[in-house]
This record gives sequence, structure tokens and C-alpha cells, in this order.
Amino acid sequence: MRFHHSFADGLEGWTLENAQAEPAPWLGRQALMLRSGFVLAPVEMAPPYALKAKVSNGPGECYVGFCFHLADAENYETIYVAPQAGDRPTGVQYDPVINGSNTWQIFGDADGLAAGPLRPPLRSEHWHTLALEVWADIAQVHMDDDPSPKAVFPLRSGLCRGGVGLWGYLPSYVADFEVRALSVPPPPMPEPKVAVLTGTVREWLVAQYDERLQAFVGARRAKSEHNGTLCLNRLYRTSPAARAIVACDVDVPQHAGRAVVELGYSDRGRVWWDDALVHEGEWRWDPPRSDGRIRPGQVTVPVPTTPGSHRLRAEIAVAEPPFGWGVTARVVADGVPCEWQPASTLQVPIGV
Repeated sequence: MRFHHSFADGLEGWTLENAQAEPAPWLGRQALMLRSGFVLAPVEMAPPYALKAKVSNGPGECYVGFCFHLADAENYETIYVAPQAGDRPTGVQYDPVINGSNTWQIFGDADGLAAGPLRPPLRSEHWHTLALEVWADIAQVHMDDDPSPKAVFPLRSGLCRGGVGLWGYLPSYVADFEVRALSVPPPPMPEPKVAVLTGTVREWLVAQYDERLQAFVGARRAKSEHNGTLCLNRLYRTSPAARAIVACDVDVPQHAGRAVVELGYSDRGRVWWDDALVHEGEWRWDPPRSDGRIRPGQVTVPVPTTPGSHRLRAEIAVAEPPFGWGVTARVVADGVPCEWQPASTLQVPIGV
């Protein structure tokens, strides 16, 4: 099966889901100008399949590419290019949308960027051919006529099939969209780019704040992602007032001289060691000061070294609903990772 669409024919049959898009001429072609959101093609294919289109940025910064494996308006995958990045790995990015929010702050360092510099570099205000080969759990990106892939991304959303179309943010242009069935085997999974540090908490007790009840409710266990980060998008829909609390128990050994909590989070975090508030901060998209990506050891917080079991809690709050929220943490005593286990009860600190 093959589907081709030239935007000289407008958008008949396409679905605009919260998208700002309109036909417009650009660089000698009749194109679709996409300002934000996604447009869905009038076709659905089961993987494997290949997507191809001509893409270009406008006069400024933009992100433009494909959406695929679309289950609904709040759950799908995106792979896109940022022409203004030139030869930097950020020129090709993977970003799953989960429960209504992009997740590049969670997966960006581990999976979301090209593995190395782009050769030749991307160019601004220039038509590039973007081609994407999609299997159920992996996707491969090609640019222009280069037979070597620019990036290979393991897919992390958990979706395996669904709608396909175009996605963009900030003014960009797309022409000559095509999707066709693919009959080649998938490439091998790439080596992980991020190693999970020993002692990283891999399972938490988690609860979400209910504004109506003025309490954290629905406590349950949740496992972190392959990169050691707990993706709160998996559990809850992101909203401007969203808050969640996570908890685990940590064993500090006898005769420890110094203990620290090493953690990363987005967007806002408060951390308690037993009942003492030991950290409060914010980490979000605020260049050049911060890029918002969750990294282990982004914050190091000294804690008392009393031997035995201690309760580690973190409240994570949303400041930027579109970009993802989560946390990663471990406790180290005298350079040695401490053992942990999910908390059995929540016991929210006083004043939270």
C-alpha cells in the first residue's frame, strides 16, 4: 500500500487536531505551513512502514517531522528535525507524547537525540527530504539521499500501531507527504547511551495530589524507565497544577561518615529525609541556565548518617505542562550506593 499527498491539493481528508496549519507557497513549492500541533493523514498502517516528506524551516527556529503510532490526541510518537541545529545531534530528535505531554525532558539524553554530529549538516530555509522507517519498537531516520541512517531510536511509548501524519512546532513547511508499506527487517537495537548508576531507585510508592480533596490519593507502586527515571507522564495526565509525591526506604550502613542524596527531577522538587525538608528547587527549560532534561546527580543533598532505615520522599510539581515530569534518585554513603526498597506507606510530611 502507498499513500501520497501534495499539499497543492489542500488538506481534504486530513485531520487537524489542535493544530495551526494552512497551505502556503514556500521555496518554489506549494506546501503546508505548520505552526504547532499535528495533522493526521487519512490513512492508518500497521508497522513496518516508511514515511517521507520534504521539510524546511521558515525564517527562524522550528521543529518539524512526523507523528506516528497515534492512539489518540494525547498519546503518540514524534520524530522531527531542527534545521537550525546544523550539524549538532539535536538536529534529529525523538519525543514520545504520553498522556498529553511531550517527554523529551525524561528520554532526551537516553534516547532522544542523534548519536553524533550530522554530516552533511542541516540547512535553514532549505528543502530537506526526511524519511522515517518505522517498526513496532524501533525507528530509523534518513536525510536527503544519504543511505546511511542519521539516527536509530528505540521507541518508548509502549504504542505499536496507530495513525500517521505530520507534527511541528514554530513555523515550518512540509511538502509531498508519502507513506508506504515496508518489507525489510528492523535494524539492531543501538547500545544504550545512558548507564543507570548502581543504587538508583527503580521502584517507588507514588501518589497524585487531588485538588478537590486537598490530599495525595491513589498510592501505588511504579517502576522507573530503562534510564532510571520515573516518568510521571506514564501515570498521570499533565496539568499546570499537577503534583505527585514519591517515596522509598533507604538503608544507611553502620559507621557511615557522609551520606548524600543524588537526584534529578523536572520541573519543581521538594525532598524530605525522614521528616526534614532537605532540598527545594526548580529545573526546567530555561536556556542557557538549564535545559530541563532529568539527569542523575543534577542535585546533591547531604543527609544525616544515622544508621538504619530512612524514608526518602520527593514531591514533584509541574511548571511546564508540555515537556514532561519525573524524578531519579539514589543515596550514597561514603561513596557506596545504599540499598533501597519502595515505601510500604506514604506518610506525607506535615505541611505538604
